[in-house]
Amino acid sequence: VHWHADFEIWVCGNEIKLPEPKGVSNKQGVELMHAHNDNRIHVEGVLLDMKQASLGAFFHAVGGSLSSDGIKVPTDEGLIAVHDGDKCNEQPAKLYVFANGKLIENPSSYVIAPYEKVPPGDRIKFVFTEKPVEEIDPTIS
Repeated sequence: VHWHADFEIWVCGNEIKLPEPKGVSNKQGVELMHAHNDNRIHVEGVLLDMKQASLGAFFHAVGGSLSSDGIKVPTDEGLIAVHDGDKCNEQPAKLYVFANGKLIENPSSYVIAPYEKVPPGDRIKFVFTEKPVEEIDPTIS
């Protein structure tokens, strides 16, 4: 397969970027699932199980993790880890994940859409915020 999904990660109002790729391959992640410092999930190769194209698998591939109540993201400054109840602007915050503007209930098991071009491929936004869901822009720029 050769699928793509665009993404943004926001924590407490700050956009979070994966670390700069290291080495000749210019990849953040592994051959099957990676990014190229382009805010795009790349699924390239043979899938033996659709779970291999999930958001949870992507975060695992890049050295982080994703659950329904938290996210860990490697950055050039170190690992950023937040969970529901941690604070943003001195208020308890929560993780929301949107695909194509719609809230995802179980983000780690969400399998990206099987498209090479975006759109129709997914546009995914991860937002950890103290704001209620109604006040979040669910689309990516």
